[in-house]
Amino acid sequence: MTSTLESDRALRRAGGFAALLLAACYLAITALYVVAGAVPPDEDGAAWLAYFADKTLVWTLIVFLSVLTDMLFLPVVALVRELRRSPPLILGAGFLVLFVVLDLAVTWPNYAALIRMSSLPDQASPAAAATYASSVLGSGLFALYAIGVPALGIALISVELRGLTRYAGVVTGVVGVAAVIGVGVLVIIVSVLTIAWVALVGVWLLRLRD
Repeated sequence: MTSTLESDRALRRAGGFAALLLAACYLAITALYVVAGAVPPDEDGAAWLAYFADKTLVWTLIVFLSVLTDMLFLPVVALVRELRRSPPLILGAGFLVLFVVLDLAVTWPNYAALIRMSSLPDQASPAAAATYASSVLGSGLFALYAIGVPALGIALISVELRGLTRYAGVVTGVVGVAAVIGVGVLVIIVSVLTIAWVALVGVWLLRLRD
């Protein structure tokens, strides 16, 4: 019995630290986005290659940290789901896992391909291939799964939580849906709210008592 309790405490601590590390990585990614500047507004492959050409290091770090955050989401979501089981929480966890899978399968491979092609000596040939990747990343479908899906997952999970963590999560969901509809500035607010929510979940997990 004692060993089980100790094991549960260790898992909660691991989940709490993973959530705090996730929040720290999001802060670092945000800073790197500011350094890199906005990606081209159109979906022209040549324009994206020119943009990445002198920002290879910054974007390599962004891709690396973003893949790490996706992986850190999984133990945090799994632990929260295990602690409190309910239909909204299970559905919310499913949304976040779906986001992680799509992000790892679609978003970062396309960014990595664009970064790689931007370093090639002759960009004339890769430009057509780059247009496909830039079109994927500039599509409405990308905004739906990269912003809307995780925001909904956070909101559903937060319904089962308490206090500031609940309110931060629900507001994140509402603002995330609005951002997908097309209010560009809300994307920044969603990012800030997500960082705050993840940090709050980390603190909650570390403070849990048996």
